[in-house]
Amino acid sequence: MAGKSIEDDLGQLREDLAVLAKDVKNLASQQVSAEQAAMKERLEAVRVKGKEAMAKAGEGIDAVEDQIVKHPFSSILVAFGAGLILGRLLDR
Repeated sequence: MAGKSIEDDLGQLREDLAVLAKDVKNLASQQVSAEQAAMKERLEAVRVKGKEAMAKAGEGIDAVEDQIVKHPFSSILVAFGAGLILGRLLDR
């Protein structure tokens, strides 16, 4: 009878381990799904901010182009002066 009790205990242990393994698998699957959803949200937020940054950069470029068209001589002088200063700084 003692041998039967150990076999019963081992059978119960196997069943418990199978249930535990199934529970761990389900929990891990839920956590992975939650992390995937969170990462998708963060990625979308980055995309939106990137589009906003590109739009602002485009507005800045347009503003600079407008100033160059409106004041071409001043623009040439500013570019020449900036080139001189950068040339002197990088020459050292």
